[in-house]
Amino acid sequence: MKESRYLIVDKISKVFNGKHKFNALMNINLSFSRNGLVFIKGDNGSGKSTLLQIMAGEEMPSTGTVSFEDCNIYGRFNDKYRGSICSLVFQDLNLIEDLTIYENICLLPALNKLKNKQKLIEDALQRLGFPDNGVSFNDLLKYHPSQLSKGQQQRVAIARSLISNPSVLLLDEPSSSLDENNKALLFQVLKNYSKSHLVIIVTHDSFFEDDMPDRLIVLEHGTVIKDNVLRIQEIIDPMAKSIGKTASLSFINTLKMSLITLRFRKIFLITSILLSIFCFTGLATILTINVSDTNEIVLRAQSEDDSNETFIEAKTRISSNRSGGFEDKNRVF
Repeated sequence: MKESRYLIVDKISKVFNGKHKFNALMNINLSFSRNGLVFIKGDNGSGKSTLLQIMAGEEMPSTGTVSFEDCNIYGRFNDKYRGSICSLVFQDLNLIEDLTIYENICLLPALNKLKNKQKLIEDALQRLGFPDNGVSFNDLLKYHPSQLSKGQQQRVAIARSLISNPSVLLLDEPSSSLDENNKALLFQVLKNYSKSHLVIIVTHDSFFEDDMPDRLIVLEHGTVIKDNVLRIQEIIDPMAKSIGKTASLSFINTLKMSLITLRFRKIFLITSILLSIFCFTGLATILTINVSDTNEIVLRAQSEDDSNETFIEAKTRISSNRSGGFEDKNRVF
C-alpha cells in the first residue's frame, strides 16, 4: 500500500479562464507506485499534456494537490522536485540553439563535478541509436540543434533526461518524430528504465499498443474514463539514487544561461540600462542640489554670524566712546 502512495494526484482540476472558460481537467484522482511504465492516452484536447505538466510541477492546478512521498510538490519542495526528482521531456524539447548538443546536455546539474561526463553522454546517446547517418560522436556533440533532424533532437532531449537519472520520468509525445525502428528502440530503453523508476508517457501514437505498458490510463474531456493495471513489475534496485542529487547548476553554466537570456531579451536589457542611467543621473542631481542648498545655508549662517559680530563690536565701541565722553565732561566740569 505504501508503494501506491509514491506519487499522488488528489482531486486535481484545471480551469483556463479567458474569453471562454475551459475545464481542462476535472477531479482527477490517481496514485502511482515507485516503478513501472504508464501510458496516458486520449484524443487531442482531452487534458493529457496539462495533467503531465501538473504532475511535473510546471503548472499549478486550479484545485487539488500533487504529492511525492507525502510532500506537496509545490511551494518550497518544488525546486528540489523539479531539479533532482522529476524530469519532464516537453513536446518542444527545450534544446537551446545557441549551445552545442554537448553544451545542452552539460547544463544538467548532475554532470557538474563529473570528470567522465563525455563518456556518460555518449553511452546515453548510444542507447537511443546514436551515432547515425554516418556522423561520429565527436561531430554530433559539436552540432547545434538545428543541424539535427526533429527525430534526432527528440532522442537527444530524452537522453539528456535519462542521464540525470530522475526517480520520475515524464514524457510528452516522445515518439512523434521517430521512425518505427527508433520507436521500438525508445520503448525498450524506457521499459528497462521503468524497472527501477516511474515512467509516465503521454501518447496517442498507434505504434504503442494498449498492452505494451504496465498500466494504461485514458482521458476524455478532462476526466479519467479508463485506468487499467495490466501487470505489476518487481522493483529492481529500488534504492538506486540519481547522480549528484544535491548538485546545482554550475557558475559557468549559470552565467552562460544568463547571457543567452539577455541576448534574446535585448529590448528588456536596453530598457533596464537606460532606466538605470536615468535613476543614477537623477540621484546624482538631487544629491548635488542638496549639497548646494546645504552650502548656501551654511554660508548665509556664517554671513549672519559675521554681521552680528560686527554689529555687536560697533555697538560696544559706541558705548565705550560715550562712556569716555562723559568721563571727560565730568573732568572738565
